[in-house]
Amino acid sequence: MNSSRNKALGCVRLCQVARLQEQLQTERGLRAALEIGLSMSAAQLSAAQTFDAKVCIAITLAGWMAKRINFLT
Repeated sequence: MNSSRNKALGCVRLCQVARLQEQLQTERGLRAALEIGLSMSAAQLSAAQTFDAKVCIAITLAGWMAKRINFLT
């Protein structure tokens, strides 16, 4: 009985470790992105925001056009 309980606890711990490793990787990625953003100059940040806005507009327009094409066919 004790052996199966120990195995179950070991499995739970392994799952927790795996989850924490994934969370750590995510946090490291977010930290790196934040550090890059903080190191960008105002001009670089402005250009990136302008690019993001243009991409958003293009995607929205493409979706609207696809809906119209589907409506016409």
